[in-house]
Amino acid sequence: MQRILFSLCLLSLWGSAHSSDMPGSTNLPGIERYPNTDIVRYGEGEKVNYPLVASTIKKVNGVVRADEEQRLDGAWRRVIYLMPDGHGSDVGFRYFSDRLEKLSVKTLHSCEGRHCGPSNLWANKVFEEANLYGLDKDQFYLLGARTVDSHTEYYVLYTVRRGNKRVYAMLDQLIVDGVQERRVSPIASGFEGGLNASRKEHYWDVAVEPETGTIARQAIDKILAHLQQDSTTTILLAGSVPLDRDLKLDQQIERSQQYAQALKDRLIEENVANERLFVIGTGPLLQETATNAMPFVRVMRVQ
Repeated sequence: MQRILFSLCLLSLWGSAHSSDMPGSTNLPGIERYPNTDIVRYGEGEKVNYPLVASTIKKVNGVVRADEEQRLDGAWRRVIYLMPDGHGSDVGFRYFSDRLEKLSVKTLHSCEGRHCGPSNLWANKVFEEANLYGLDKDQFYLLGARTVDSHTEYYVLYTVRRGNKRVYAMLDQLIVDGVQERRVSPIASGFEGGLNASRKEHYWDVAVEPETGTIARQAIDKILAHLQQDSTTTILLAGSVPLDRDLKLDQQIERSQQYAQALKDRLIEENVANERLFVIGTGPLLQETATNAMPFVRVMRVQ
């Protein structure tokens, strides 16, 4: 009888454990893992100067830049899951973002695909996890926060599919003492060399998908929120495209203006008055380097 009970106990433990998990790893509190995933990376401890990024990242003249980020110290945990075969990064992102929503985590910023910036920058410069370097078009990112008692919990979710078809999902939690303001403002970048925040106070860049010309929904919402703060505010939408030596300058200016006009049309569909929006095309003038992979529209406050 004792042998039978011992065998049943072992079977019970076997059924509840994940034998392929990294030793000593566990899920984040309150967040169940995606079915049949394995924890391949786990870390915890005190984190100093952790980057909370709320914008596209890019590399300009050898410097990695994020227009909107802040860095905080706190208690940190990281879990990286290997998704089961045949399950995409979009599926993993939806699953974990739903779990965060159920915890009353408020989304501060999210992006997908090329709107996030190059995956290799996220993997190697932000997260310092080489396994997260995947396909730009198959990446998803979310930054969220919630207030619990006398502290703030920040959550970072990143999912990506690598070229070898493996899909990874990373969840970070940063617990910061005190109740923090739930927004991320443009400040000096802590990646490499920094970013002059003062010149970013009155504008930001909205990435445009080069193949389709689409603009992420969260970018539209950000502009709408800015316009709602002051009903007298007018903005200038300045389109910009990477330098293309095969096209004449006037052709590049025309293309960049088309991107800006498309953004204006989207805003008018959201009931923004036409007289509050001005459009120009700048060609490659606003591009800080000729190697930028994405066109963008610079949103600038006129008054």
